[in-house]
Amino acid sequence: MRHVLGVFSVLLFMESVLVSALLFRQKRRGWFCLSLGISLFCYGLEQYLADDLLKAVRAPSWPFRLQAPMWAIGAICVLLALALSCALWRISLYEKSRITPMSIKEATDSLPAGMLCFAPGGQILLCNAAMSGLCRAVTGEEPVNGKALREKLFSAPPPQGCTRLMLGEEAVYALPDGSAWKISVYPLVFERHSVQMLLALDISETYRQTQKLERMQADLSTLEKRLKAVNRDIVALTAEREMLNTRVKIHDELGSNLLAIKRLIALGGGPRERRQLMERLRLNLSFLQAGPEKSASDEYELLFQTAKNLGLTLEINGPLPQKESLKRILTTAIHECVTNTLRHARGDRLRVLLSESDETLTAVFTNSGQAPQGPIQEKGGLLSLRQMVEVAGGTMRVESQPAFALRLELNKSSVEG
Repeated sequence: MRHVLGVFSVLLFMESVLVSALLFRQKRRGWFCLSLGISLFCYGLEQYLADDLLKAVRAPSWPFRLQAPMWAIGAICVLLALALSCALWRISLYEKSRITPMSIKEATDSLPAGMLCFAPGGQILLCNAAMSGLCRAVTGEEPVNGKALREKLFSAPPPQGCTRLMLGEEAVYALPDGSAWKISVYPLVFERHSVQMLLALDISETYRQTQKLERMQADLSTLEKRLKAVNRDIVALTAEREMLNTRVKIHDELGSNLLAIKRLIALGGGPRERRQLMERLRLNLSFLQAGPEKSASDEYELLFQTAKNLGLTLEINGPLPQKESLKRILTTAIHECVTNTLRHARGDRLRVLLSESDETLTAVFTNSGQAPQGPIQEKGGLLSLRQMVEVAGGTMRVESQPAFALRLELNKSSVEG
């Protein structure tokens, strides 16, 4: 019986020490003092039973020896066990119903974001599991000093395999495992003391999508350059086709002009007829004698050269936009109006009036020559131009009376460059 009680008293002492430690961590001072007294009693009981069991020859350290029956000592041990078990149960309820340092630690460890709070001297007040893992991945060791860790993350060269990108006062780390973290520093006030918090957010998916978009943007930039070159080739080929058609037409007219000269010589004519005939011959010969074109630096210069070679005056009023998307739409519209002026209106002048506000670019096209006989049916080039304008978020209006006019309104913010 004595041996069982001796072992039981040792277990009671250990349980009482555990209860005292938990109460001390919860800062429950009154209950801690009570549990400390129970721990001292359990220690004395354990020493008494051990001394009684060993029957040491040396003089006992007790000022007197208790002569208590074993059943009374057993009852005391049972009561102490029940009391300590009840205390542990109440401590567990206290942990679950109140915010404690351990509950805060458990809650922060469950967060996907890394968090580390430290005092001005660098003493770490709180560090969750995510931040510990990030520190091991970046520095190769557990965080010991918050101030030193901040200097390593923001100032020291990144370790091999890691990539650091500074975004103002924030640092973005790309780790070898493919994850990415954004680290920021925030000042806090804790118990009237200024502390700092390192916050690390997992932005792996955003980082991967950003890299993907950058690759796509590079591919689109290359494709845009190719499309720009193709567009210039299309404009040049179209201009050459129009010039060829015009030269063929003028060449056909030379025969009728020669017949008119022959008739003028044979029958005579007035000064007005001679002037008209000379003007027709001069215009025809200027087209046929035109030499090879000089290479144009951009689409605008190419359009001016084409219009000049076709005998059409291109008059631009207002600043020409240099944004590539606006430039592509405007050059297409100018080219279409040049073709329609020569082919349908038989005119020799195309006017383009440009005006813009903060959000809108407006272009109005008018020409000389014959007015349309009726409503203009949009097909071919005009239909393609309308589709291009509407896809870019703009509007297009075609007028036929009292003269031809084409009006484009483009939203500069909706048209991507």
